[in-house]
Amino acid sequence: MMVLTGILFYYLIAVFWIRRATKNDPTALSTLQIALALGFKIALGCLYGYIFLIKYDGDDTWLLHQFSLEQHELLRSDPLKFFSEMNPVAAFDRYDDLQTNIYYYLSDLEAWFFGKPFAFINFLSGGNYYVNIVFFNAFVFWGHYWLYKLLISRFSIPSLPLFVSIFFIPPVIFWLSGLRAEGPLLFFISLLLYHYERLLKKPGFSSVLLVLISFAGIIILRSSILFILIPALLSWLLVVRKKTRPLLAFAAVYGFCGTVFFGSSILFPEKGLTSLVVNRQKEFFELEGNTRFHLDTLSGNGLSFAKVFPQALNNVFLRPYPWEAKGALQYGAVLEVMLFLVLLLMFVHKKIPGWKSILNDPLILLFLSFAFCLYMLTGYTVPFPGAIVRYKITGELFLLISLVVCIDWNALLKKGRTVTLNKNKI
Repeated sequence: MMVLTGILFYYLIAVFWIRRATKNDPTALSTLQIALALGFKIALGCLYGYIFLIKYDGDDTWLLHQFSLEQHELLRSDPLKFFSEMNPVAAFDRYDDLQTNIYYYLSDLEAWFFGKPFAFINFLSGGNYYVNIVFFNAFVFWGHYWLYKLLISRFSIPSLPLFVSIFFIPPVIFWLSGLRAEGPLLFFISLLLYHYERLLKKPGFSSVLLVLISFAGIIILRSSILFILIPALLSWLLVVRKKTRPLLAFAAVYGFCGTVFFGSSILFPEKGLTSLVVNRQKEFFELEGNTRFHLDTLSGNGLSFAKVFPQALNNVFLRPYPWEAKGALQYGAVLEVMLFLVLLLMFVHKKIPGWKSILNDPLILLFLSFAFCLYMLTGYTVPFPGAIVRYKITGELFLLISLVVCIDWNALLKKGRTVTLNKNKI
């Protein structure tokens, strides 16, 4: 009862805080929308923790919580050490190799990213995991909000389908609400996109600072995402500053990046850029899991990537098949695949008259290119279905949103209007 009281109390405070912070925003959500969206995230975040505690002996989400309790005790007993242990000078003296030092320091930063703030929050929550989930999702909620705000002001789309697709797709929200890196990663990606668009329109110090903070957050949580984002951001820059046609800009930038990526394996067979993916796959192959998809071993050359491509594509886009699913989480993954296919069919059947202009918008092209690259990076390296769905989840959200904005919801809802691109927002 005390836990439920704590969850409800801090949930109401969070709703009030978010509504107050957005009250002057013309695209803001209503108090009811905020309450429903945040409440749904908190409920699924608690379910996430419960499932992983009961079925998977806690997994990393409870290890992060335990680490926050240890940091809480450190803060109480030795505040000087609590703050000073983040000093990079001491961290970079651990190994002779700079690359190894950077790798482990980033790993420490990711753990501290969760542990240090919750060391303070534990004073309020009493160190309870489920109460902490309220604080965690009050923070992560903003990633969804900025995404909604970016899209609702850019496209003339009925707000309900967009609101539901960003805040209420159960399998997606489940993975973005648990105490893991995926939720904060969406927070920083959405913050980056929101202020990058503002930066392209009118450069300002605050936007530059927030873009840099976003980059830092992404590097700490999952640095590989940055290599996927940068080509998309450069393409968007070409569209706005050089007035390049969006599709041409994205095709040129990604074509160049693909040439450099695979060309490096010819010039440097052992240390080319492809070796990063090969080594990542090797690390996953050394892990054990209850369920494993078949995936051939990559080598550094482009031919092996072409050979494994159908397997990787199938593993991330269509599997697990319904007859392969084992347990609630895999059945949830099946629902994700079915939802994608249903939306794809709806797009084919009821796409908006101006769908080509929507798909030619740089933001939608960014969503699609980011999603495809993230899917393929995951497909090439990860053989475990549970890890696949978690690693690709941000790209999946972007992919589903791209379909949603291209479906003629007014025709489906019999309102007779069509969805259009807001031209002055390009």
